[in-house]
Amino acid sequence: VFSDSDALRVRSVSSRNRDLFAFGAAPRRHVPKRTQTISQLPAVPSRAEGSEDGVLSPEVYQSIYTRAATKSQTSSSDDSFESSTPWDIGGPQPTIRKSYQAGDFYGRVLDCGCGAGENAVYLAQQQLLQSSLASSTSLPEITGVVGFDLVPEAIDTARTRAIAAEVPNGFLQFHALSCDEIDVPGSPLRDQPKFDVAIDSALLHCLSDTIAQTYVAQLSQLLKPHTGRVFVGCFNDLNPEAGWSNPRRLSEGYLRELFCEERGFEIVDLREVWWDRPSVRGSNMGSCCMAYWMEARRL
Repeated sequence: VFSDSDALRVRSVSSRNRDLFAFGAAPRRHVPKRTQTISQLPAVPSRAEGSEDGVLSPEVYQSIYTRAATKSQTSSSDDSFESSTPWDIGGPQPTIRKSYQAGDFYGRVLDCGCGAGENAVYLAQQQLLQSSLASSTSLPEITGVVGFDLVPEAIDTARTRAIAAEVPNGFLQFHALSCDEIDVPGSPLRDQPKFDVAIDSALLHCLSDTIAQTYVAQLSQLLKPHTGRVFVGCFNDLNPEAGWSNPRRLSEGYLRELFCEERGFEIVDLREVWWDRPSVRGSNMGSCCMAYWMEARRL
């Protein structure tokens, strides 16, 4: 997202405060410990390496996931995959966890830009746990999760994680699919039953304006009319511009213009949150991790 030297200077809140401030309250900050040198940190591509206006090319994402997958196959470390990507924190974002615990995710769930499957596998594990607890829980049931991502290597990793987590066959599906091809002839998502909920955990801010408009319009066609919901987490324009390269910093006005009635949506909630970054990038939460968490209803 920004240079390695900038990343090491980012201020963050302590892990003790993480849950308290995951929905945007002003945290106390401290300077993170430098546990790795700059040369050890995974590289973050710059505009010169395939981005335009803060948008990286598909080839850049493919190269990052290919490198991460190769490293995980040759390393004995459990966190080798996470430490090889600039965004994978080894699990869902704290905001995703809190939204699940609040009962926001239910029925058929679509994980947009699922990456290596951290959200999908987490939801599957939680549903299995809730099912084992039977009537002792009041959380709504998740009946299945479908994830898609542009990069086949990411999808392969997601499937491997699902197997390792012993998720029952049929509960999780993963498809290598571009976000502007999710509702076109031949798409494996087009003929499926409509989804109750879609989760966009840091996909939207990676897209150009043109791709984002197509993606949102097609996404509306995959959600249940009137009751379907989409939840979007994205970096916002409250982050400082200095040193920022990618992904994009999206404004509230941009989100409201994009998720509009003409594209089949009505925004019902928009709040500021913190967005975790891998600790090896020099920051967990802080000034360069400010984000929006948006909920929109399918009209």
